Amino acid sequence: MRKIKLLSCSVLLVAYADIALADQFWEATNPDNGNLYRLVNVDTALTWGQAADYAVNTWAGNLVSIHSQLENDFVLNLVQANNLSLDDTWIGLNDQTVEGVWEWISGEAFTYSNWNSGVGEPNNSGDFVVMKASHGRWHDVGFQALNWLVVENEREIPSADFDGSGIVDGLDFLKWQVGESPDPLSQSDLSLWESQYGDTVSLS
Repeated sequence: MRKIKLLSCSVLLVAYADIALADQFWEATNPDNGNLYRLVNVDTALTWGQAADYAVNTWAGNLVSIHSQLENDFVLNLVQANNLSLDDTWIGLNDQTVEGVWEWISGEAFTYSNWNSGVGEPNNSGDFVVMKASHGRWHDVGFQALNWLVVENEREIPSADFDGSGIVDGLDFLKWQVGESPDPLSQSDLSLWESQYGDTVSLS
């Protein structure tokens, strides 16, 4: 489960220009999961399918998947800070495989939604989903072309195979504790290990 402590952290936003013609983007790293979120304003409007391909081919990521209200707020903060015209923004949700069965393009489980239910969303008007930049709720739409999308890149977890055995196990953890941990053999070691390498080893 991903958690984002948006209110307790500062977010560094960086803007770049002249990427893929006149495209622009703004980045924010989630300090809790380490993933990079990138709001992109493309010069040539893209359908959802084109935006999904663009995310993969240009940024080696996916259209964003959102799994909690905190994460939705994080993405909305990025969008509202830079999409000043508050245009609709593509996210990675779709039901193009089976009508009414919503899936994230990343393959992650669909466990959270933020439909604008007050106006009847989703209303089966299309197979693709936008975030409304003015309030962060979601609408399903059809084959329209938009200039805004959010790309998510998962953080790369470095190798934790410290003994070169090809398997990450308790021996790697012990080797790291002795040689790499800033506070060797402390009770906080396991938490630090997991923050750097993920939940990659069982010590039981």
